[in-house]
Amino acid sequence: MDINRISAETLEAAVPEMRSIDATRTLRPGATAPRECRMHGDFMATLERRVFPRGAPNWWTQCPRCETEMEADAADVHSSATARDNHHGGEQRAGQQLVSAGVPELFKGASIWNFATPLATMVRVKNRVAQWAKQFHHHVEVGHNIVLAGAVGTGKTHLAVGLMREVHKSGGTTRYMSESEVIELIQSTYGGKGSPSSVIEALTKPDLLVIDEVGRSNDSQDSVRIMGDVINARYGKQRPTCIVTNANRDTLTKHVGENTASRLLSSTTTMIGFKWPDARTTGLLTETDE
Repeated sequence: MDINRISAETLEAAVPEMRSIDATRTLRPGATAPRECRMHGDFMATLERRVFPRGAPNWWTQCPRCETEMEADAADVHSSATARDNHHGGEQRAGQQLVSAGVPELFKGASIWNFATPLATMVRVKNRVAQWAKQFHHHVEVGHNIVLAGAVGTGKTHLAVGLMREVHKSGGTTRYMSESEVIELIQSTYGGKGSPSSVIEALTKPDLLVIDEVGRSNDSQDSVRIMGDVINARYGKQRPTCIVTNANRDTLTKHVGENTASRLLSSTTTMIGFKWPDARTTGLLTETDE
């Protein structure tokens, strides 16, 4: 299976010449067109039919050399992860570490490598997360964030936990919290029961903080300020944050504030879109994949 395909819309955004036509409507699957890869030069792209979900646009194949390199990177990360598992006691220990870091019991077995990938786009997303994990030490040094965005049931939480697992295996520390848990934890210090600043300081300690379900809590002024304070504190200390959300850019901005959103969604952030519908209801994923 060709694992790295990009939609016509994505290709149109990257290649100005394609913006003048709707390739998925005017061309049939099997059509070819010369394209230029910014890294590897000219190649011939092929328009291929996407059978799921019904009515979705067809796909242009990506640069074949990029595909080969991404496959090799993912295989390298998997091989390194397996070697570390054998040396340090395996998956059971990793699962215990994840639960201690706040991961729900349901997801303690989640890893990048057991994420179901019946669609080519899923393989591509999985490999991008694996690449980010491979470069985590660099992300820690410079404070690069990662955003996993998509509809409910697309496997975002599974891959976020899988990312945490890889960070643990590389010797790093992590923390998992939902947006509502972050807000409630800081609000619990109001009235002299603690210090909001001490909680925020504690949340800057882990090498990676995963905040799940961002955009699902209320967007009250206090909630927005709290989320902004936490993300900005980690930004200031160059600590990577993983945001997991099914919100669009506007809704996300409402929940973290405009200035924070600007920093969070900057060019240094890795944005990964889960561009398929709820896969649990279609039978593509199990409950633990979300």
